[in-house]
Amino acid sequence: MRKSKHRVCVCLSGSSLAQRIKKVDAKVDLWEKEIAPSNELRKFFSHIPERFPEFKERYLRELEEAPGKEKWIQTCRDALKEQDLVLLYAAKR
Repeated sequence: MRKSKHRVCVCLSGSSLAQRIKKVDAKVDLWEKEIAPSNELRKFFSHIPERFPEFKERYLRELEEAPGKEKWIQTCRDALKEQDLVLLYAAKR
């Protein structure tokens, strides 16, 4: 059983969301742009459902090379010991 019902929000968004909303207004605890999909990959996906399988595969490959990946994974593991974890991704359409 978790000790707290509070959620930690982890933002997986690049600059598109950051340009439109302030972190404090979004109530995001952690903003990890380093692990967000690249601009190129987001443009490829373009919210076209049929492209999601390829988007997923390409994003997983990007994550393997992400500089902040290990820190992010550990942060998520630590948060999950006491709280729910909400992963938030946003992109403009």
